[in-house]
Amino acid sequence: MFDTLHNEWWSMSSLLIMKEAHSLWYFIEKINSKRNLFLITGKWKTYLWKNIDCWLNTALSMKLCQDKELTQIILKDYPFPQSTIITKSESISSWLTSKTWPLPKMFPLVVKPADKSHWIGISIGISSYKDLEQAIAYAFEYSTKVIIQEYISWNDYRILVVWDKISAIAMRKPPYIIGDGQHTIHELINQENHNPMRWEWHDKPLTKIKIDTTMISFLEKQWYTISSIPRVNEEVLLRQNANLSTWWISFDVTDIVHPSTKQMALDITKKLWICIAGIDIISVDITKPLQETNGKIIEVNSTPWLRMHHFPHTWIARNCAKDILQLRFE
Repeated sequence: MFDTLHNEWWSMSSLLIMKEAHSLWYFIEKINSKRNLFLITGKWKTYLWKNIDCWLNTALSMKLCQDKELTQIILKDYPFPQSTIITKSESISSWLTSKTWPLPKMFPLVVKPADKSHWIGISIGISSYKDLEQAIAYAFEYSTKVIIQEYISWNDYRILVVWDKISAIAMRKPPYIIGDGQHTIHELINQENHNPMRWEWHDKPLTKIKIDTTMISFLEKQWYTISSIPRVNEEVLLRQNANLSTWWISFDVTDIVHPSTKQMALDITKKLWICIAGIDIISVDITKPLQETNGKIIEVNSTPWLRMHHFPHTWIARNCAKDILQLRFE
């Protein structure tokens, strides 16, 4: 089934679901690869799928997750980063000067659309008013409401909940290269892109690393250029955020996460009335309770991707596709 990657448009999550369904002897009918639509028939039942969405999550629960402001209203008793909201009807410059929220004390910041997911329209590490104004304008390209949030540079985790089960937990790390004292950063990126696990889009375990202005700017902040030659075993981060679209790698941490954090994730899904969810958190030490380390919840995703859990860089691969199929059919 994975041999079809080069001539079809199936996402990795769709392929993982179909591969697991095939192993269970379920019947699969492919409808449209570009839209990731397919039917699975098993146990005398047939369900329509779009990626991992198999109509278990209700329209209301998905709306609650997509609207980050609503999410925080419902989960008001849970730890979120300090944030505020600006609407498109407000003048950015007047808003910056009129608000009493102490923005200078809150730098660096994150700016993101209030109703988008998968890092669409997001800017992180904002450290000046000029950058903040640009980031707000950029986010407004995707939404009429924008969230401005404190940026906390700790480890980034995704908890995948499938109904009443913690299916997997991954630590996501921004892309990086390791110096050898001989090759430039550009050359090391090219070497990594020859990794057979990387591909142009999201249809393999890892995505190819692309050199863009954001990467060049981030390297400059670390006093590098793409022509720099890192020292032997020197780790150079290529991006500030760990996201599917920016070539991250993942590490499975399911077995070491503190039980209270796992229970919190289960409670959150119940409060949002959602069956399948990816809960993003940040913490300096995931083995301890969030309240002990001042960890935060970032957001809740109603259509979480699977490949970070099926293809972790280290430790155990988790068969989340099987958990979803069992929930849908059993």
